[in-house]
Amino acid sequence: MIEQVEKRTRNSKTFLRSDGKFELRSRSAPIHFISNGQWEDIDNRVITSQAQGYYLENGLNEFKVYFKQNLNSKP
Repeated sequence: MIEQVEKRTRNSKTFLRSDGKFELRSRSAPIHFISNGQWEDIDNRVITSQAQGYYLENGLNEFKVYFKQNLNSKP
C-alpha cells in the first residue's frame, strides 16, 4: 500500500492498495498537524533537546514541550 499524502486530514490517512482501491484509516485523535501548509505526521517521541536550558523535548507537533534536566530548578 502507498499512502496518498495529498489525501491526509487531521485524523486520517488514505492508502492506494495494490488492487487499485483506496483504504481510509482514521483515528478519533489527531495524527497529523499543519506545517508550512502541509499535513505532517505527529511525532510525540521524547528526544534530546537542542533548545538552550532544556534537556528533552517532544518530536514534531503543532506545539512543543520542553523538559529541564533538573525538574526542581526554577523555569
